[in-house]
Amino acid sequence: FIRRHQGRLWAAGNPAFPDRLYFTTPGNAEEWNGTGDSGALDIDPGDGDSSGITAIFPSFRGTLFVAKQNAIYKITGSTPLDYKVEAITYGLGCNSHNSAVAVDMDDIYFQSERGFHSLVLTEKFGDFEGSFLSADVQGDFNSLDDTEIKYTQGVWIPSLNSCLWAVSRNGTRLDTFWIYDVRFKAWHRWTGVNPIALFRVEDSSTKIKRAYFGNNVGRLSKTQNTGVYHDYTSTAISQITKTPFIFPDNDPATIKGFKKLGIWLKMPADDTLTASVRLAGVNTPQTLTFTSTASGTP
Repeated sequence: FIRRHQGRLWAAGNPAFPDRLYFTTPGNAEEWNGTGDSGALDIDPGDGDSSGITAIFPSFRGTLFVAKQNAIYKITGSTPLDYKVEAITYGLGCNSHNSAVAVDMDDIYFQSERGFHSLVLTEKFGDFEGSFLSADVQGDFNSLDDTEIKYTQGVWIPSLNSCLWAVSRNGTRLDTFWIYDVRFKAWHRWTGVNPIALFRVEDSSTKIKRAYFGNNVGRLSKTQNTGVYHDYTSTAISQITKTPFIFPDNDPATIKGFKKLGIWLKMPADDTLTASVRLAGVNTPQTLTFTSTASGTP
């Protein structure tokens, strides 16, 4: 694991010393192990955590945060003479180095074995479950594959005010995006992709910061590609939207009627949308088809 902080490279992951955090001389990536102004810090050795350091967070407000499976520490100071290690939580850590995402300069979001979290809220409230970002989708998080969860990768997309994480549902590889909208504190899921390598790129012409990802068959894709709403074939793109049970009178025994269903979608010309609606307990769906034309109404 490696990060940049105070002009130094910080690294961890040495199997012989899993609790050791190494740092270089400022501005010199080739000086390690005591040469020049380089050195190392041992992060709570002998704490019984055999995995050692599992993540180094992005530099945040002049402080470096380092995680193990069940603890998070902060490194304060500006030189090896005054570096100090302080634990901010025991019982909650980070299990994926690449899941730690800097949300501008406001926060860092990260993944533990129990869910997704805010560093600011964790430092303030500890491991209090009410501060989990993923509290509303905890059941879905618990169903993610345990063998692949340490490979979770994340990026922050400022134009969407959202974090994207590539996670695994089926256990063979990263196969799904989980998207967290910071404005509305809402979660979204994008399936049907295999984003095994995820990163952010700023386009040279538009200056838009986009998420790019590589998949398991050697294809590179970019997101937010305005005006393109299809894949590389003529295969239709499907989306399933399922509501929870709706009891406006809090009584599941009474009969309810639905008078209207609305769909709002920006469609390019000559595309066709087919909506298939099925109420719970009704086997035959009702189908409506809409065709968009260049001069048609939205």
